[in-house]
Amino acid sequence: MKIRLSALLSFFFCFGLYAQSINGIKDKLGHYCATDERHDQLLKSDTAYAARVKRINSLHAKRSTQRTTSNTTIYYIPVVVHIIHENGPENISDQQVMDGMKHLNDAYSHLPPFDGAGGADIGIQFCLASQDTLGNPTTGIVRLQSDLTNVKYENDQALFELDRWNTRKYMNIWLVKEICWRAECRVNGYSSLPYEHGKTNDGVVIKALQFGRWENLSKIPIHETGHYFNLSHTFGSCKNDDCTHDGDGVCDTPPDASSEEIPCGTAMNSCTTDEDDHSLNNPFRPAAWGGLGEQNDQTQNYMDYGNLDCINLFTGGQKTRMRSALMDFRNSLLTSTGCKPTCPFSVSFNSSAPAVDIDHMVSFTNTSTGGTRFKWEIDDVPFSTTKNASYTFQVKGIHLIRLYASNEDSSCLVSTAVPIRVIPPCIAPTTLIYSSPTIGIYAKKGSSFYLMASWWGNATNFKWEIDDLLLSNDPNVRYTFNQPGIHKIKLLGFNYDVDCVDSTELNVNIKEPCASSHVSFTASSLIVNPGDTISLINTSFNVTHFSWTIDGNEFSNQTNASYIATASGNPTITLYAYNDDTSCIDYTSTAINVKCPKLHASFDIPISVNENSVVHFRNTSSGATNFVWKRDGVVFSCATEPEYIFNQTGNHTIELTALNAVPSCVDTSSASITILPYCVACFTPLGSPLEVTLGSTIDFNDSCGTAAYFIWELDGIQYNTGGNTAFSYLFNVPGDHYLNLTAHNLDATCSNILSTQIKVIDTSPPKETSIIIPNLITANGDGLNDTFQVTGLSQGYTLEVYNQWDSMVYKKENYDNSFDAQSLNSNIYFYNLYHPETGKTYRGWVHVVK
Repeated sequence: MKIRLSALLSFFFCFGLYAQSINGIKDKLGHYCATDERHDQLLKSDTAYAARVKRINSLHAKRSTQRTTSNTTIYYIPVVVHIIHENGPENISDQQVMDGMKHLNDAYSHLPPFDGAGGADIGIQFCLASQDTLGNPTTGIVRLQSDLTNVKYENDQALFELDRWNTRKYMNIWLVKEICWRAECRVNGYSSLPYEHGKTNDGVVIKALQFGRWENLSKIPIHETGHYFNLSHTFGSCKNDDCTHDGDGVCDTPPDASSEEIPCGTAMNSCTTDEDDHSLNNPFRPAAWGGLGEQNDQTQNYMDYGNLDCINLFTGGQKTRMRSALMDFRNSLLTSTGCKPTCPFSVSFNSSAPAVDIDHMVSFTNTSTGGTRFKWEIDDVPFSTTKNASYTFQVKGIHLIRLYASNEDSSCLVSTAVPIRVIPPCIAPTTLIYSSPTIGIYAKKGSSFYLMASWWGNATNFKWEIDDLLLSNDPNVRYTFNQPGIHKIKLLGFNYDVDCVDSTELNVNIKEPCASSHVSFTASSLIVNPGDTISLINTSFNVTHFSWTIDGNEFSNQTNASYIATASGNPTITLYAYNDDTSCIDYTSTAINVKCPKLHASFDIPISVNENSVVHFRNTSSGATNFVWKRDGVVFSCATEPEYIFNQTGNHTIELTALNAVPSCVDTSSASITILPYCVACFTPLGSPLEVTLGSTIDFNDSCGTAAYFIWELDGIQYNTGGNTAFSYLFNVPGDHYLNLTAHNLDATCSNILSTQIKVIDTSPPKETSIIIPNLITANGDGLNDTFQVTGLSQGYTLEVYNQWDSMVYKKENYDNSFDAQSLNSNIYFYNLYHPETGKTYRGWVHVVK
């Protein structure tokens, strides 16, 4: 029964003698378990693990004193068997897998030859999955060829990643050729415990040749699945002060300090502490206290290391512990459809586009057959229940759109998914800064130019070309034009992360300089505000034609000119001068400073949120017209107030760049946000809305959580805070109430918020108020006394109207003051107004006048 600290392990290792050939296998379960070593390692390295272990074992100890094994409900567990092989004998047949499943079911049903005296029917059965995670038909057996069939426990995560089905919906069993622990390769198998439920390493690993070959060898998988449902070894310690905590935590397995294999029928008692616990929980308390007294070691228990010929039972206490583990921590297996027949319909849909830009909508057309109810999800988050759907994508990346189809049978659910790639547009404009006269309509031979890619684009790679020939892959480059003629400058910007490219082109006409000419001008001001006018006076000589440009764009061809500053920045004004034949060119330039308007970048975000939460960024900037948002240095949006789904835990830096009409006016702001993993938490009782009657007291508790700090809030009022996992409340006000549970660790390494609705129903008869019944209807449409208006009438009454010959001329259930007598003649009529549930009745007459 007792093994020190074994219930605290997430995995255990069972080393067996399997070095012999198949024909020479001895029918014994000679194991060695690295329990203490593994446990100490996890306690030192994982504080969350230690907290879960303490809480779960404490809960099991409490439940073991409350639950009995009288429950006859049979629970079915969907199983997927992954056969990892190298085309050797470990690639066992489907029939051998099915034999192994039968042996498991017979042992858990206490059927021959697994029907040891005093054993219990556990009420748990295993089925090879008939549906996969998408509702498609399957045999429940998966075969993969890989050298990971020789698995080393230290690196077994690669085995689980090789093939794994949803561990919250399926029990995964990996069958391999060899299992090694450090230098030892004599491991028979190991299993996760319930407090690893739903994690990537949750399941059972067993040597393939020990699964279903014959009944005795199948006792090894039976042993391992016992661990899956939170059973520990029955040996290892004589301590028995409290049988609900000491040893394996099961009271009806006697204290046992020996894992020695003994012949069947041989009695051995390695502990004399069976009677130490005098409580009613201990069936082996002293006879004077009503117990059985001292007992021999239970070497026939599946969780012992006894002879395979001898072991053949689970106890009633082990049944209670296993079913408690299933109901409290592995209950998501019970909602799985893996054991159900496949649905009699198919699901499919088409999308209007496989890839779109940010802020673009995609339409989805449902082409399913047979289904009547539908649900659409994006990245596991529902967004529609209509037959067809559409979605506007605001976050870059690859998003999975899934359509679920079902019918009136709620257990019949199939789905299919299509990836949609969301691509932010590339931005790769050029900004050209000159060192000799600037690019414009013309330039002089020998002019040297500094070409710069705009910093505010999201391109990450660049390519400069001059006349279609590669110049450079740097973002900034200098080039001197020495040949007259028209030359093409081209910049290409790439972003390989999102598969996009953008380009821009500029042309420059290179001319010979003019001889004996002089080009110059004066400006009325070089520092102005947007909207100011600059007067430009031409002081050139020996030239006849002129062109004025601002950053290469002509705005006048007169001798003198004026320019209205339209946007902040540092534009360059250039005066080009040439003679009639335009064979030569000269020019001069000067930069002006158009002051930036007041610009301020700022935004608000929460300090921390849970993973997969949608975060809305509230933009509080001023003076800006454009925005660029970055997460950890990567652009994710150019919207004013974007939303973003954080699916990576940890600390992230958000940076906002605010700019106006030109890139030279910018401001930046940054803030940090912490993304927390979810603490495991759940409501008991389940259900939302949860319907209760008025005056009921409901005990709520978090029965499966891993958090250490809880806040219970009902209708906006906090009642219990701190480490209290339970909350009790008397509901004496009818209507809808809302309960929130906030759960997190004291060190804020994880958090979770759960909500449920409670509908409080008043089942008492409705209180009748005094009512006023009219005796006149003037059905003439003047708005006065046009209907039989009963003042103070409550819901649920039926109105019947009869004429003088006792014929019914009108009847309405749930009367709503709508009787207008339009179809009746002026006369005296008799009414019968009654409530069919309470029996309350009013009778009288009414005069209809038209």
